[in-house]
Amino acid sequence: MGQTYGVEGGKENAVEAAKLVMNRVKNRLESFEIGNEPDIFYLVGHRPENYSMAEYVSQWNEYADAVSEEVLKGNQYGLEERRFFQTGTFAGGKGWTVQKLLDAGIDRHKHTKSVSVHHYDGVGEPWIRLGSSLMNHTNIASNVSSLVPNIKASRNWTPSLPFILGETNSDASNLNFTQVIGVFGSALWLIDRTFLSMAANMRRQNLIQGTTFGYTAWVPVSRDGREPYVRPPLYGQIFTADAVGTHSEVQVYPMPASKPKFVSHAIYEAGKLARYALINFDEWNSTTPYERPSQSVELAVPRYIHKVQIERLTASGASADEGIEWAGQSWNYTDGRLVRHGKHIVEHVKARKGAVMLSVSSTEAVLVTLKQRAWS
Repeated sequence: MGQTYGVEGGKENAVEAAKLVMNRVKNRLESFEIGNEPDIFYLVGHRPENYSMAEYVSQWNEYADAVSEEVLKGNQYGLEERRFFQTGTFAGGKGWTVQKLLDAGIDRHKHTKSVSVHHYDGVGEPWIRLGSSLMNHTNIASNVSSLVPNIKASRNWTPSLPFILGETNSDASNLNFTQVIGVFGSALWLIDRTFLSMAANMRRQNLIQGTTFGYTAWVPVSRDGREPYVRPPLYGQIFTADAVGTHSEVQVYPMPASKPKFVSHAIYEAGKLARYALINFDEWNSTTPYERPSQSVELAVPRYIHKVQIERLTASGASADEGIEWAGQSWNYTDGRLVRHGKHIVEHVKARKGAVMLSVSSTEAVLVTLKQRAWS
């Protein structure tokens, strides 16, 4: 619902496209999204500059009505026939908010399944740097906090609606900025940002990717004379996935003692402490004129824990774009898939009287997993 709205056959074309998508994706289809960043339609000439939220709400419901009636109704895949649309998708222009959108009647016909907002932590500002911007817990937390009113508006609606960060990453200016958003320091940013987003009750965040984008996780095609390859942000995704695990009831608690340059997250499974994720944001590179520092940490663990397992995400420094290892292993992209190399390296540390001591080097993330079996 952008350029073709109001054009003869535009809505009919949208309905046919929805049919094609549903019949291809079948029961794996999550939802339909109508339009993209409607608050800034005017910037690309799809609407006049005075295009209002009320107009968007009316047009959105018109399209949702049509797709619900002509595509979803009686579908053979068991998909919800009405409440099957993600709405919002705005970029933060013109003062649009989730609360205003809901109050304006976006759920008037009960089509809304989830609410999405697009947000990047930076927009190519000249002052953005690794150490002061991306590798800074205070900055990251501030960005996440700015979304809390939208999250609360979604969750407080009846029925409660999941909040999706539908388009996001470290910086909207994703070209010619790789030295900041495509290096190891940005992988550490991704870890902290993801955990803070989870703790803020975001259902999901879509880390937008592209073959030319500085922050993409891997480039799956040959480009600029280089074969497909992995980029540093992938390691942040892998670390986070391993830290979250597969338990059906996972909760993330950002530890209140976290500082701008050192972050701790506690990860619970069904209310029971399972892991700690630690990030040392102190910026260090192989060219830094002193030895790599480390910080000693004491972690509280339940008395019944006899030992912990430690895995480290490390590289030669914050600006490294290769040579990164997660628990001794690395990845590349060959034969159309990600391939893992190296031996899995873990450390084991005894717990003593409900505490564990360990060190975390500058520009490093560590996953600490609690082990309940007695030391052998």
